Amino acid sequence: MDPATILLTASASWATVKKAIALGKDIHSTVKAVTEWASNVDDLKDSLEEQEKKTKDNPPKSDSMKALDIMSTRLKIQQWEEEIKHEFLYGSLREFGNLGHNKTSMDAYKLFLKLRKEIKVKKVKDIQIKRAKAIKLKRQITTASAIIFLVLITSAFIYGAIQLILSSPQMQ
Repeated sequence: MDPATILLTASASWATVKKAIALGKDIHSTVKAVTEWASNVDDLKDSLEEQEKKTKDNPPKSDSMKALDIMSTRLKIQQWEEEIKHEFLYGSLREFGNLGHNKTSMDAYKLFLKLRKEIKVKKVKDIQIKRAKAIKLKRQITTASAIIFLVLITSAFIYGAIQLILSSPQMQ
């Protein structure tokens, strides 16, 4: 997906989070909205990284426009992150401070960030494993194709040699 679409999706999911909080939805509904938002923000961050790499490798027509887009998206993400922290500390997500090993809502927020990072690392590892498997499969296919090609060439050479021998005047 392109960065603009991802940004719109993240904005829409943030609006859902704000609506759930404003309406005083139960913690499950709010968490579901935050989860969707966090996933969209992670996708947006990945998209920004790709966009920055493309900018370095293949400069667009307007470098200034591209730079401003990246900066404004980063600013939006930063604002959302500050608001979500506020919700953990003072808003409807502060209830997580009373769950499990969390002693305070700040502990809950730190756990949220830690879990988010762990999930991101796992996601990256899964992508790397998937890519490695695809590369391995491509190599196996290439190797198998080369072997088949060599077998066919060898068979054709042997067939040609046999035909040449059989058609020689001494064999007739």
